Amino acid sequence: MTPDANDPCVFAVKRGDILSRFDVTYALPKYTNLLERIHQSAFFCDTLKDHICVFESGFNYEQSDIESSQTTQLLRTQNVKPIFIYDQNVSYVLTTKVRTLTVENDLLFVRVGAGVGDCAFIGKDQQGMAFSDNVLRVHFDNNIYGPFLAAFLSTNVGKTLLMRQIKGSGKPVISRESIEKQVVPLPNFEQQKQLFKIIEQSHCSYKTKLQNADDDIILARQQILEQVGISFPDYHPSLYSYFRLGQIKEIGLYCNPHSAYLNVIFSKLHNSPFYSGVLEDFVDINPIINKTRLNDSSDVSFVPMPAVSEKTNQVVYEQKEYKDVKTGFTPFQRGDLLWAKITPCMQNGKSFLADSMPTEYGFGSTEFHVLRQKSERIYMPFLWVLLSDEHILEAAQGMFSGSAGQQRVPDTFLKKFPIILPPIEVQKELANEVMKALDQAKRTKETAELEWAEAKAQFEKELLGE
Repeated sequence: MTPDANDPCVFAVKRGDILSRFDVTYALPKYTNLLERIHQSAFFCDTLKDHICVFESGFNYEQSDIESSQTTQLLRTQNVKPIFIYDQNVSYVLTTKVRTLTVENDLLFVRVGAGVGDCAFIGKDQQGMAFSDNVLRVHFDNNIYGPFLAAFLSTNVGKTLLMRQIKGSGKPVISRESIEKQVVPLPNFEQQKQLFKIIEQSHCSYKTKLQNADDDIILARQQILEQVGISFPDYHPSLYSYFRLGQIKEIGLYCNPHSAYLNVIFSKLHNSPFYSGVLEDFVDINPIINKTRLNDSSDVSFVPMPAVSEKTNQVVYEQKEYKDVKTGFTPFQRGDLLWAKITPCMQNGKSFLADSMPTEYGFGSTEFHVLRQKSERIYMPFLWVLLSDEHILEAAQGMFSGSAGQQRVPDTFLKKFPIILPPIEVQKELANEVMKALDQAKRTKETAELEWAEAKAQFEKELLGE
């Protein structure tokens, strides 16, 4: 059968050519159609090869190089989001180790790992920062406005074609060649700035909505603490920790910068008029489930760690057969509270109540602690609110054990947690206020995400046409 020369999946190969899988996929219609769309733009199109002036990676650092007392901020891959740099919670690095610094309007690319190919421009507030060796800095000539290019490379068209250039099996890596080959529509400099205003104005509204939603949740949480007469101080690293002998007997001796803060938080809870004892008196920690009711074909819920949101009590359940998850996972049942114990999931507040789980039994990551109600005096949503509070999460690090990067909170923290229990009706009222704030915040964020997506679509339409 003779192939159809007009078939977009057919291309000519002469005898003796050596083709890799990369060569074949490079010519797929999903790429050639996007290239055609770029060339049909009303603007001049060019590759980036002749526009790159500086191309450099950051520096390789050790964990010991990161110190909170230093003044040079360090951007890592998690700070490079599509279009914009997110400089919240940046690290600080020893100034003597820094080789390169960011420059306003240059682009940073995630070179390797999660998010490879993501790029963002350096804003005025992020210039003069260090960046890790998994990040690339690219300085372009005066024909390119950095924010505009970051916006284009974050559109579906731009990002798809950029990913086509990225090579590597298993662990793709972006290189200079990958960026040089990228085809972009290039309006004149002033037109680029005008087009970017579509993104800039929408992103400002987007950030405001997200911040307002988060502020409402924080306020609702603060009001709970106020109504039970507790005010937690902010965390500050401490070189020394002081213990009473009774505390050592109860929770063991842990020596790290959070240990002193752990004692402060526990002391505050102990001194509350609603202090009722330790948590293990009211809930079972890591209990078993009755597996005799399950057979290999039984439907159960499955919750890997990525399925759990941070501090929002949101989870996405998968459904599996019992035979697929009966070993190697943490069992739990409907109504349990699951609380991440490993860094960084614990600090980020990955936890949820399995009260709306579609099956009676579930299985999840081994990095969860499971808490099950055993006393009518405790309302589990109230307990979730407490254990997802940022001060409690900070204090829990005072009991970390294990090596760096794989540290975990032992179940002792939960067993000996000084629980405060107002009357059950008060617990319900306070917890429900937080849940209402979470629901409202979710709706606000969904609206913000929709408007942000519409703005990016409008930018793409103005640049490339319909």
